[in-house]
Amino acid sequence: GFLEAKSVSSGAVGAAAWEAGILLPSASSRVILTIDGSTGVSFEWASLSSSEQTALNTNSSGTADGLGSQRLDYLRGDGSKELVNGGTFRNRQTTKLGDIINSAPQYVSDEDFGYPDGLESVAYSSFVSSKASRAPMVYVGANDGMLHEFDGSTGVEKIAYVPTKVYSNLSKLTASTYSHRYFVDGTPTVGDAFFG
Repeated sequence: GFLEAKSVSSGAVGAAAWEAGILLPSASSRVILTIDGSTGVSFEWASLSSSEQTALNTNSSGTADGLGSQRLDYLRGDGSKELVNGGTFRNRQTTKLGDIINSAPQYVSDEDFGYPDGLESVAYSSFVSSKASRAPMVYVGANDGMLHEFDGSTGVEKIAYVPTKVYSNLSKLTASTYSHRYFVDGTPTVGDAFFG
């Protein structure tokens, strides 16, 4: 699981400026969101719906094991319950960021998608001007069950999102017998949308 930023000059690729997996914040300080069925919530045990908790309390064989809270901590990046540390969850390699296979990273900054000014009640050109100085971000899905947003300049994860549809398979990520599965593996779509 890695995402790197490299410079390109005259066709030559330079050294990595940053690698996102190495820069992941600690498990307790990461901003990870999900939805409890109707409302956006923090990806923390007390915030989850009962069905989400039940899914995490079930091991990869479909048996309830009561390890849901520990499993959630593992998914947030906590390695204390990995086999190498005397726990029961699978060991991850050098990074807690899941592998990125089919999701192409999307760079988002001050793009102008060329919408006409008269399309909405606010001129699109005004919106483009207002976002001219916003910080660049990179969005990518990973097979850790999350859509990630990274600071495009520094590579530090700003936020991650766990979709509801992956809960039934999240426990498989912790299994010591884990074989690769595809979770949030599609390329995000980027565009401008008018609300209000």
